[in-house]
Amino acid sequence: MKRFAILVLLLAASLVSHAQNALLLEGAVVIDGVASRPLKNSVIVIENGTITGFGPRNTVIVPKEARRIDLKGKYIIPGLIDGLVETPSAEDLLRMLAWGVTSVSAVYPTVDQALAAERQSAADTARSPQIYPMAPVFTAPGGWTSAAGADTMVNRFPTTPEEARAAIRALRYRGIKRVRIVYDDASWRGDSFPRLGVDVLTALLDEAAKQKIFTSVQAPRIADARDAVGAGALSIAPGIFDEYVDASLVETFLTRNDYYVPALSSSAFLAEPAAFMTRVFADKRFRSSYPASVVKAWSAAPAWKELAATTPRAAEL
Repeated sequence: MKRFAILVLLLAASLVSHAQNALLLEGAVVIDGVASRPLKNSVIVIENGTITGFGPRNTVIVPKEARRIDLKGKYIIPGLIDGLVETPSAEDLLRMLAWGVTSVSAVYPTVDQALAAERQSAADTARSPQIYPMAPVFTAPGGWTSAAGADTMVNRFPTTPEEARAAIRALRYRGIKRVRIVYDDASWRGDSFPRLGVDVLTALLDEAAKQKIFTSVQAPRIADARDAVGAGALSIAPGIFDEYVDASLVETFLTRNDYYVPALSSSAFLAEPAAFMTRVFADKRFRSSYPASVVKAWSAAPAWKELAATTPRAAEL
């Protein structure tokens, strides 16, 4: 029954917190992400915060004292995963939870912020998705994201393989499980930042593998992604922008069970902000979840033009 635990997390959390011993969710269509067909007119039984029954109505034993909630016409789906979020605020996290996002891979500027976010979400998933933080963000001195500043716990800007390995080893004792590496000069968006040397990238990835630390690399050009994957990157996020991902690279991901996070929504937003935001705010559920000031700002041409000016090549995405 663990498979279905995430399906009812959002709906059941507040009810279970009031010491409800037995809860019956009935009538919803369940899409579990595994079965070949949606299960119509389903029954889900929750007792003391644990799913004890799931299936068609005539196959589930329902406690007599169960509190019944009629969900006819509703759908229950697996919790959604956002594979790449930049330093979400408390408001962002609560909004994502309301949208059905129950797990977030989030980038934080410092190790301390990442560890604090992980502790917070582990103790409270009623106000936040489960956070899987990445920190620090390794980049070249003066490179993209370097403006976020230094991390007092680790050298974010290694210039030699030795410095790279020392930085990764330092993280082992801080309890960090995931790191982010920017191997990107941002030329795809019209900039030209310094980039990590391939020898430094290789050292970061090799030492991370030895220390059992997960690595997520930003390498949106296919040549850079090949460098990163060849050196042992476990994830490429966001995806590749400049060319189609060919069969050999796809085969490498499949063979090694690596992750490819395309970040399609970010690409669509950057490439066509006017069309993207118009579609988003056309849905009253999304529109109502944002402050009126945000809706007003991003529904107007000045914001779209400013984004186009700062990202002149985004239309190529």
